[in-house]
Amino acid sequence: MIVKSHGPAELQGLRVVLLRSAERAGGMAQELTRRGADVHLVPLIDFEGPHDTGRLDAALGQLEGYDWLVVTSVTTVRALKQRADTLRSDLPALVGSLKIAAVGTRTLEALEGEGLLVSLVRHHDQSAAGLLAELPIGTGRILLPQADIADDSLERGLLAKGWEVDAVVAYRTVDYPAVPERRLTASLAPDRDPASPLAVVLDPAGLRTGLEAGIIDAVVVSSPSIAHRFAALALTGVAAPVIVAIGARTAAAVEILGIHLDGIAVSPTPVGIADAVAAAVVNQQRKGTSRS
Repeated sequence: MIVKSHGPAELQGLRVVLLRSAERAGGMAQELTRRGADVHLVPLIDFEGPHDTGRLDAALGQLEGYDWLVVTSVTTVRALKQRADTLRSDLPALVGSLKIAAVGTRTLEALEGEGLLVSLVRHHDQSAAGLLAELPIGTGRILLPQADIADDSLERGLLAKGWEVDAVVAYRTVDYPAVPERRLTASLAPDRDPASPLAVVLDPAGLRTGLEAGIIDAVVVSSPSIAHRFAALALTGVAAPVIVAIGARTAAAVEILGIHLDGIAVSPTPVGIADAVAAAVVNQQRKGTSRS
């Protein structure tokens, strides 16, 4: 998506790439644009339903047997909503009075937007590790719907606290674009990141062309899976832009992959991400150095 700014701001004229699709980048794109950046979207990953929905459907049909539903992302909320629709139900009807724990403010808002009451959320350390620290020791059952490539640290941590954990695949992370008939298409209410009618999505080849031409100033990497796909573009030998990661886990993945990291957005909000991009760009300008 290319959005032109309308006035002077701290990122005026800088080309910033968000490695996300239009429907998942609205808030970030709007904030960066407000500060003067020209924002380009390059989606590298997409999401599909599980190949086999048997375990997920069984769990959703027996939620009264659990003590907690632990939700770790907005994408998980979308996956659960889509599955509920397929089962000719809705999330409030399925979940009932089951206690819900959410990772972060955006997941909380997505759940509340669907009419669900969240009992526990970690606002400051918006990560699985932060939520794990808040959840009590217990002997009951927890349902943990997640991606097929999800890290198992949360599951292991819950088991160590005495919980019986059912970790089930709610969605699959795939290269963009997903197979149309398998793609997650459920929209959340309210849809916090609507696709802009002005959106222009670039493909990876377009990103590489921009990097080779030296016209990309910064790239925002929002998840470990996106970091891996970004590294797979084989960008050695091109002008290195400022790289900003969202969250500690993504930052660790970026550095393990050998990509130079310039900044970390500790707060995964549009303002927090834009602040991190601005700080990283300023630091790079002060250094007055270039990397390859």
